[in-house]
Amino acid sequence: MKEATPEQLKSLVGGLSGVTIPTRRREMHRRWSIWEEQFRDHVIQELVNTHEDPEVVERKSRFIKTTHNIAKDVLTDTCTVWANPPIRKVEGASDEENAELSSLYEELGIDEILQDFHPLSVFLTEATITPTVVDGELELHTLYPYYYDVVTVEGRPRTPIAYAWTTEPTLAAGELIPSGGEIVALDSQKWTYYGSDGKPKEGKPPQEHGLGWIPAATLKLTPSTGSYWAHCGRHRRLADATISASIVSATLDHVRKVQNHKMYVELGETEGKAQIPDPEGGQKVDGSPQDNRVDILDFVTDPLGFITHIDSIYRTIAHAYGGEVAMLARDSKSHQGKIHFPFESLNETRRKHIGACRRFEKALCRAIVGVLTAANHPRAAKLPTVQQIDDGFVVDFGTLSRSFANPSDEMAHYENLKRHGLIHPHDLIRKYYGSHLTEDHCDSILRRNVEGWSTLHTMQADRRESLGATVESDAEQTGRIGGLEHAGNNTSEHEQPHG
Repeated sequence: MKEATPEQLKSLVGGLSGVTIPTRRREMHRRWSIWEEQFRDHVIQELVNTHEDPEVVERKSRFIKTTHNIAKDVLTDTCTVWANPPIRKVEGASDEENAELSSLYEELGIDEILQDFHPLSVFLTEATITPTVVDGELELHTLYPYYYDVVTVEGRPRTPIAYAWTTEPTLAAGELIPSGGEIVALDSQKWTYYGSDGKPKEGKPPQEHGLGWIPAATLKLTPSTGSYWAHCGRHRRLADATISASIVSATLDHVRKVQNHKMYVELGETEGKAQIPDPEGGQKVDGSPQDNRVDILDFVTDPLGFITHIDSIYRTIAHAYGGEVAMLARDSKSHQGKIHFPFESLNETRRKHIGACRRFEKALCRAIVGVLTAANHPRAAKLPTVQQIDDGFVVDFGTLSRSFANPSDEMAHYENLKRHGLIHPHDLIRKYYGSHLTEDHCDSILRRNVEGWSTLHTMQADRRESLGATVESDAEQTGRIGGLEHAGNNTSEHEQPHG
């Protein structure tokens, strides 16, 4: 593997230690804040950008909430590859080695990590996991692009040759500022440590791994093109829509605070405080003596216009991402705030993601085993080798389960799949018992269920026989019931009531 030059590493680390934060990292931090539902400061900044009067900005800011998180809702619903734990196996490795690998993944909680990691990597356009051994324990470092960067082979933007990240990404009033922690650079040979000033850290020498490749796995659903690794523009509409919906909602609450009631008004020569921007009670308005009067004014703003505006934002995003929003009734005073994604749309998105997710899974497994092997960790001897992973790693993500409101519709769906040979009993076992189950586990559950129902039917038959009742087989019972239903249908069709 081509190695990063000292000049490239210096430039990479310098970009993380400099006072100026690149636009790309600022945008990724904005999205991270939305995902973590801490984006109030970004809404305020948008108000500042779009309003002339600072007092109006301040007053609207009081009503900002994170209720409408369109980005998180959409991506949580549509990123379904790891909705259920996949089945991983290294062909060519022993059963014991594969069992040890499964046990390690369970201890690390990788399936839980990846459920959140997947939609976040889409929103941030990429995310990386790199393992390391600290005090004899394997740790996973999850990296997001607002505090890490890469250097790639010149002319090959899909091939990173070094990563660098800050260990303490620092935030101040919603802004990303230079880190106060150390900076770590990882290349094909070692980890190198730097201070926040970008200079090599004293007392902490480089840590060799000597693998000849970078032990890191990046999930990047947007392929790099041209000459640049990153694409910070993708999915920006989700971030913008979330901010916009929050602004409209804050504006509605601000207006409705005072414009939702009848207002007592004194006009003329008055005493007391002058007119205020957000009246919570009666108003006193100065005028000439001849203007003296008292009035009760309608001071109500219908919220429907604001609700329709928010609904329009939801509908635009739904159209872009394959979803649907229920029609808004003209007399509605509330917005449902939910985009529904049809099964076919979810399945198509999943299909597009699975290829990159398979490559990521293999790279992650390779990195984990490679780091353990380089550290001479005792567990490495019990796991498949890196070469075995290269040659035989496979991951089965299963199929996306369809949800049904009506149990009868669900049964009819699976009967249809069975009739056309499109489903295996193990598929149903995994749907109801967990997609992580192996073939042997599925066989065991299936055998237990069949034997249990067989025993129950035998007991029922014995009971009926002891009472002198005629015992029917399942087939006989089904035929009898079907015949009665057919006869009933014929009667209803041909018999007419006497008049």
